[in-house]
Amino acid sequence: CTQIFAVAATIVFCFAGAFLLLKIVDALVGLRADEEDESVGLDLSQHSENAYVLGAVGGGDAHRAAAH
Repeated sequence: CTQIFAVAATIVFCFAGAFLLLKIVDALVGLRADEEDESVGLDLSQHSENAYVLGAVGGGDAHRAAAH
């Protein structure tokens, strides 16, 4: 019974600590990106890179155009 109480107390403690830390981070810098950044894509807006260049490798439109 003591171990069950200790496990439950640990879970509650960890949840409360994580919740508090996330609230502090959210208040200071925010946890979410702006809607505009999300619509453009975070890879482009945050890192100035295109993570997915569709058609460049593996049989995309560029590959088909070059084959004909």
